[in-house]
Amino acid sequence: MMTAFVAQGQNPSGDDLTFPTWLLFLVYTLISSLGLVSWACILLRGIGLRAKSYKGADDSEESEAGSSESSQDEEQESCSSSKESRISLAQRCVDQLQSLACPRSLLLPVVLATGTQVTQWCLSTTLGQIGAAMTDPISCSGATGKHVWRVALTLSQVLVPSCSLLSSVFACPRWLYATLCLLQYTSCLMVCFATFGIWRGFWQTSHGQNLYIGMFALCGGLEGYLITMAYRYIGDAQGVPLHLRHSASALLSFMTLLTINSLCIYIGDLVSSGSVTCEE
Repeated sequence: MMTAFVAQGQNPSGDDLTFPTWLLFLVYTLISSLGLVSWACILLRGIGLRAKSYKGADDSEESEAGSSESSQDEEQESCSSSKESRISLAQRCVDQLQSLACPRSLLLPVVLATGTQVTQWCLSTTLGQIGAAMTDPISCSGATGKHVWRVALTLSQVLVPSCSLLSSVFACPRWLYATLCLLQYTSCLMVCFATFGIWRGFWQTSHGQNLYIGMFALCGGLEGYLITMAYRYIGDAQGVPLHLRHSASALLSFMTLLTINSLCIYIGDLVSSGSVTCEE
């Protein structure tokens, strides 16, 4: 958010720099250094971490689970030591996938949150600049399209961390969470409509340009809120064992990483090859 403000301040018009680029990078370095120092203070002094009593409860739960698992492992080793060499590679893979187990109560937030990552980082961010250029009534390289893109991108970069912090203020009901996910998907769909020239005459009007800016920013802001809220659902899940909460969190991280990287490679190749581009 802060870097977006600084970058906007360096080049507010899109043509003239108000201060040199080396100074911009120096500000980025200072911001990163402050974040590193803050993280080090959190780790060294435990600022903002869970209370020891709550942590002790989790540790006891882990120790109980660990002791039961270790006793079961010892019994299995003593009874089936001769069969260990016969375990197939497929069975070993299945055993590894147990660390990605997700209880049914958390499956919906995990799936919906993964979808918000696809719409934001694979579609909206990758196609956003092309869609902004399509809103220019004069040409794909016109000043209007560049202005739309700069404002939309700046607002999105500001709203992503801001809305992520907002999720820590209060918990969102499940029905509202699903509604917000659908709204985020819809905002991404509007960005895609502009990118592929659907209703282009409308997008080239002032109302269409403002709507495009709002939809692009809304897609980013809701992504920041929804992904953080999904992790909060997992962490605060009542009646779910600690190891299942860990595995559900790992599944969400794994699905996010897998889908974003694979789809971004494919969509990025379409953009770089010119298959998806702004048309005059």
